[in-house]
Amino acid sequence: MVHSLLQESLLTFFAGNVGMTLIQLSRAGALATSKFKWGAVPLPKGPAAEANVIGQAGMAVLSKSKNRALATKFLIFATNATNAAKYVQFFPQARTPLMDPAVIAKASILNEAQAKLIVTDGITKGKILTSHPRIAQIELAIKSPLDQLWKADADVKTVLNNVCTTIQPILAG
Repeated sequence: MVHSLLQESLLTFFAGNVGMTLIQLSRAGALATSKFKWGAVPLPKGPAAEANVIGQAGMAVLSKSKNRALATKFLIFATNATNAAKYVQFFPQARTPLMDPAVIAKASILNEAQAKLIVTDGITKGKILTSHPRIAQIELAIKSPLDQLWKADADVKTVLNNVCTTIQPILAG
C-alpha cells in the first residue's frame, strides 16, 4: 500500500470515518485512548498467497561519524536486552525471545492472541516487498481517482479500473 494513502486512511480511521485501516504497531498505541471498540485482524489471504508484509527499521553507526565511539556506546546501550524489550511496544524485534506473543502483549496494546496473529505470524510468514521505483508518481496519480471511493454510492469496480488505467503509463514507462 502507498505510504501517504495509508497515513490518510489512518487519520480518517481515528476520526471515526472509516471502519478499517492498515496500521503499524508503532501507531497502534493511539488506540489505547480511542472512544470506540476496536480489534485486529490479519490482512486477507488472496488466491496466490497471504499478504503479510514485513517493514524494516534499524540503527547504525556511520563509519565516518565525528563521534563514532560515543555513537557505538549509545547503539550498544539502545539495543541491549533491557532496552530492546522496551521497543517491542512500537517495533517488533527480530530477537527470538522478544517475538513471543506474551512478551509483545505485555509491552504493547495488543492482547496475546492479536500479537501472535498479527505480529509473530505476520513476521514469520511475511515477505519484504520493495516499493516501485516511481512510487511518488503513482501516489500522486491515484490520489484523485481513489477519492471517489469516499462517496456513499461509490462504484468500487469502476474506481479501481480508473486507478489501473491511470497508473498503467507510469508502470510501463
